[in-house]
Amino acid sequence: MNIPDRNRVTVEIYGTSYKLVGSSSDYMKKIAQYVDERMNAVSKNHTRLDTPKIAVLAAVHMAEEAIQTQEVRNELKMLTGERSELKAEILKLIDNRTEQTEKLLKQQEESAVVVKEKEELQAELHRVQAELQQQLENNQSLLDKEIVKNKQVTQNQADQEQKHKQSVLELDKQLVDLRNSNNQGQMKLRGIEKELKTAQEAHTQLNEQYKQSVQREQTAKAELQSLHTQVTKLQNESNQIKDSLAKSETARQLLQKSLEESDATARKLEGEVNKLLAETKSWKMLADKRMEEISDLERTILEGTEQNETLESGMKSLHDELSVLKEQAELEEKKTVRRGTSGLS
Repeated sequence: MNIPDRNRVTVEIYGTSYKLVGSSSDYMKKIAQYVDERMNAVSKNHTRLDTPKIAVLAAVHMAEEAIQTQEVRNELKMLTGERSELKAEILKLIDNRTEQTEKLLKQQEESAVVVKEKEELQAELHRVQAELQQQLENNQSLLDKEIVKNKQVTQNQADQEQKHKQSVLELDKQLVDLRNSNNQGQMKLRGIEKELKTAQEAHTQLNEQYKQSVQREQTAKAELQSLHTQVTKLQNESNQIKDSLAKSETARQLLQKSLEESDATARKLEGEVNKLLAETKSWKMLADKRMEEISDLERTILEGTEQNETLESGMKSLHDELSVLKEQAELEEKKTVRRGTSGLS
């Protein structure tokens, strides 16, 4: 470790010359000048004090300044800690705001997805309803045609039965006539029986067609019932979809309300952050000002410390000189006492 060069300089403090040792002659002269000014100021206010007491009182004043400087330094440390806490709080608020913003964006995305799903469900519902309506109209048209056809078949069957009844009656009448006329009977009777058999076969065929028509009508009714069942089922599904859409709308409204509340909270946090930033700026300006003052005080303290060291050296020198003066005074007093004693003798 290098030892700095030590310079000796002769200074004058309160009318007395002292030899001081330090790293800089100019610096030591400034310290001596400062101590001299302090002692002169004390002597102006306390004219009756002697030099040692003036030196002690000046040292007390400089010590008070050093303590005040230390208190300012401690206050600055406290302000620096508060500033750090404010910075941490601001960072925390910024993080909270970022988190709230991310939640808000996420909720907006979820709301957009819900709205899109709602639109898709509505489009699908309209499409299914249109298809069911078209299918229902087609089935109703086919059913109407089948009913008209069955009515025509039934009417034709009724007409044929009426005709066959009339033919049977006529044939019966003719048979009676033929039986009464035995001469023409056998050949004509066979022809009549043949015609009667043909009529019975035609009547059986008409009955079979009527049964088939009735069966087709029942099948059509069953299909219509099935279609009605499907329509009811689809209507129930449509109602469920509507309920789901209503719930989605309610959820969307709640989400919108939550988004508005989050937005209000974000604005409030932003106001608080701006306020804190303004306060931080004010604190920063104050801290910068305090830092400048503290820098000045540190320089003053440094100078005061060196001055105190110099003053201590000066005080020690003064104390040594006082001790020497006291010893000289005692010696002079002893000499005077001896001389007085010799004179008396």
